[in-house]
Amino acid sequence: MRRRRVIDHVTAVTDVSERRACRAVGQNRGTHRRPAPANPYRDMLVVRMRRKRRRIGNGTNGIVRRRARRRNQVWGMDFIQDRTADGRPLRMLVVLDELTAIRGAPKHIRSDNGPEMISKVVKAWRKEGGTRTLYIDPGAPWQNGIVESFNGRLRDELLSSEIFDTLTEARYLVDRWRLHYNHRRIQRALGKMTPRRSRRDALARLRAGSLRSPALRRPSETPGALRSPNSHKGWTDESDPVTAT
Repeated sequence: MRRRRVIDHVTAVTDVSERRACRAVGQNRGTHRRPAPANPYRDMLVVRMRRKRRRIGNGTNGIVRRRARRRNQVWGMDFIQDRTADGRPLRMLVVLDELTAIRGAPKHIRSDNGPEMISKVVKAWRKEGGTRTLYIDPGAPWQNGIVESFNGRLRDELLSSEIFDTLTEARYLVDRWRLHYNHRRIQRALGKMTPRRSRRDALARLRAGSLRSPALRRPSETPGALRSPNSHKGWTDESDPVTAT
């Protein structure tokens, strides 16, 4: 079929004869002049390919069917791996609230059903907080797309550009990047402001209206805010709330 179209095009736009065009592309003249037989399978395949589309996160517990609608409704969790300069493995647990910053306890956790996520310790922790699970389908990481997107950003901006000589250095650099990402990174969704500035402006508007919102409390009043043992002066001040991210 492709050779037939080439020959027809060449003979239509140039003075080359059909015989010469067939000889150039290796097509028999009798085959070229004989009408192409109908191929219902090919026509059906073309129709199927035109209707084909990619379904991202379309599993039962994926990000499309079980989308987070409010804060603390769904947390996404996953592990990301790297190595130190001498080959020792590093594993980091990524935890993200799929809607906003982490505060309090989640209603659901979206993750794979790997051995870490179904361990007795994690099950006990979920039972204590009344948290349910949203396990994605095996081999379908796109169903946990928000966390996978964050993992790609973490690897591109930090893990692929830094060499960790020791575990202590890795903790320091990862914690520094995390604090910057959580508090000082400009975000388009916040009107190209940092989370800290957006929160400060929201608090100022609440004070002007004599309102009080528990979702926008001061960092010192935020329940569950922990002081990170890896926080370092010079990068973050002592007022930054640090949560498991």
